[in-house]
Amino acid sequence: MQALKGLLFVFAVGFAAGCGSPSAGFIEDAEEPTSSAQELSECTASCATGSVSCPAGTANCSAAQGQGVTCDGTFYACPTCTSTSQCEQRDTKMCSVPGYELKCCWSNGQEGVCRCGLGRWDCL
Repeated sequence: MQALKGLLFVFAVGFAAGCGSPSAGFIEDAEEPTSSAQELSECTASCATGSVSCPAGTANCSAAQGQGVTCDGTFYACPTCTSTSQCEQRDTKMCSVPGYELKCCWSNGQEGVCRCGLGRWDCL
């Protein structure tokens, strides 16, 4: 019986020693991939009128929901425009009703307006 208690004690001590805190080297190795993953992560912020994301190749980024993203130190605000028409795609294209105006969105998220002039759209 005494031998059995001694054997159980040896196993308990061995188990407890194996459950101690990790060494400093192990902690450093475990933190490295985490920081690398953050540096290569893609950031996207949900906005009232869609979303905004960092461009491909961004090394460091953060997102503030409803406000925008910061990509390598440059802030990109949430779009404020709600029109589905894109100003850049319409500008200088042909139109047929002079004086007609149409709301549009610029690629930076700002609202614009396209006005049909003499056969062509002029977007401001």
